[in-house]
Amino acid sequence: NLGVSQVDVTIYNDEVYLREAQGNQILEVYYQDGHYSYANLGMCRDFVQTDAQTLRNALLEYGIEIPDSAVFSCSDGITHCFRVEQHPAGDSLLDGTVAVRYEESIGICSIDNSLVSVTYYGSETVIPEKEAVRRVTAGNLANGEWFERNRPEQLEIRSCELSYQVDTKGFY
Repeated sequence: NLGVSQVDVTIYNDEVYLREAQGNQILEVYYQDGHYSYANLGMCRDFVQTDAQTLRNALLEYGIEIPDSAVFSCSDGITHCFRVEQHPAGDSLLDGTVAVRYEESIGICSIDNSLVSVTYYGSETVIPEKEAVRRVTAGNLANGEWFERNRPEQLEIRSCELSYQVDTKGFY
């Protein structure tokens, strides 16, 4: 879509890097969940803050459609972010973020697209909150290395929520 005719390709583990042979555009694609980063490394220097609709229109040129339910933010005045949380799209579910840097005269300079489309595969039983608390108090924690190193004497559980994470096979 960007009119790039010659590309240097490097494949590394579960990633592929595509770099414009005679230019400054680069694309990094991660096979596991399909997220990618795009950057125009040569032409963009004066990033500006802009509105959500301008960015939605510009992203359409890159084949990225942002659902109306996305939450838009720009906390640093440079990086614009659309956050989509479990938005139904046909038989799939969209979830993730699209972060964009924009320059007035050029348009989009970089895209970090972690917006993934998840298709229903199957159902799994989720343990009840009380069982989750029991496991935590018994020392069964995800990322428990921090607790092993610091050995806190007290832990207060203030909330419990279900979240999706990608596994080694690309399933959530």
